[in-house]
Amino acid sequence: MKKYLFFILPFLLIVNPLTEQMYQENLLALMASHYALFFLGFLLGVKTSPRRLWFLGLIAPVLVHVPPLFQVFTTNEALRVLSEVSLVLSGTLLGSGLPLMSTKVRLFLFGSWMLGDTILSVDFLVGGENFASPFTPYSIYQVRDTGVFMFLIMNLVAFFIIMKILLNVFERS
Repeated sequence: MKKYLFFILPFLLIVNPLTEQMYQENLLALMASHYALFFLGFLLGVKTSPRRLWFLGLIAPVLVHVPPLFQVFTTNEALRVLSEVSLVLSGTLLGSGLPLMSTKVRLFLFGSWMLGDTILSVDFLVGGENFASPFTPYSIYQVRDTGVFMFLIMNLVAFFIIMKILLNVFERS
């Protein structure tokens, strides 16, 4: 139980009645929670035994952000919590599958995440109508601000991953 405390406490800080109310009103906070929950699950997965069904972890992060489903998840608290739990489980599956993946698969998944997140953040920035009121509780300004946030987070993560890869390459030389 003690080894899972690093997981349980942050999860409860991210998913609780107070934050759920905030997510109903603040898209940036909701999207930040998506990153945090997936990453939390990923860290948990890395600490567990490898799972061959890791590829199932690819489903929820995509589905949660498809506009019609996104609209449902943002307007229904129970379904939003379900989507948040699915993001944790997806991260856990992908994290647990890491030892089973070749470098090519890891790079492909990283590139796919970069592409998908770029498409979503650009959609938020230049359009975003499907993610804004009247379909969701968020204003178009929140959607666009969230697009900027997503773009910054994605590039920050990409920078650190690329730097880690480069450091590994130079250490081998």
